[in-house]
Amino acid sequence: MRFSEIDLLAELERPEHAVLRELFHARSLPAGALLYSPDSHENLVFVIRSGVVRVFLSCERKEFTLAILGPGDIYATHSGTYVEAMDQPVELLVTPVNEVSRRLVDVPEFTKTMVRVLGQMLSNSFETIRSLAFQSSSERLAQLLLAQSRAERLSHGEANGVEIRLGLTMQQVADAVGASRQTVSTLITEFARKGLLEKRGRGVFFLPDLDGLRCAAGLVEFCPTEK
Repeated sequence: MRFSEIDLLAELERPEHAVLRELFHARSLPAGALLYSPDSHENLVFVIRSGVVRVFLSCERKEFTLAILGPGDIYATHSGTYVEAMDQPVELLVTPVNEVSRRLVDVPEFTKTMVRVLGQMLSNSFETIRSLAFQSSSERLAQLLLAQSRAERLSHGEANGVEIRLGLTMQQVADAVGASRQTVSTLITEFARKGLLEKRGRGVFFLPDLDGLRCAAGLVEFCPTEK
């Protein structure tokens, strides 16, 4: 559910990138606040310093979650999407897009990093479209869980699996996988029956069998037959 695995916060803190870091100023918002919308007039780029935000589309009272972003992730306000703080306050580092564009020429190493970030964002956007067009709700849910298990800033490992904190309501999970709330609830029950997850709290799941989840997500060509 993230657009990139590169930590821009860490990149900005590097001494050689000080000329870029000084362009950003802090902006704080409370939990649940709408940070930006398609109607926003500001043309900004922001890096998340703390908290978690949801990037989503909305039309006719329906929502579709595109990404869940955490510390170190970058996004822009002119993308035509909604961005909202989730269940905790959010602090951003914000600057106008034209300021970053003007200074990038002075920091070629950071420019290379940005090219990698944009490439990952484009790739993951196409993956989202492909998933909606060709995969089942079950596969999309499994991929959502796997994506969160890889996001180190939103999860922590255990001896025989990984615990993830989605930070989403059941309806938001349904929006993220393009299914109804009832369908997602049924799938989570089915995943639990198969030993693919354990529910530990609101939005908190333990994933004891990542290989099994990869099979459920359609990412493995040959999977063992369910007993």
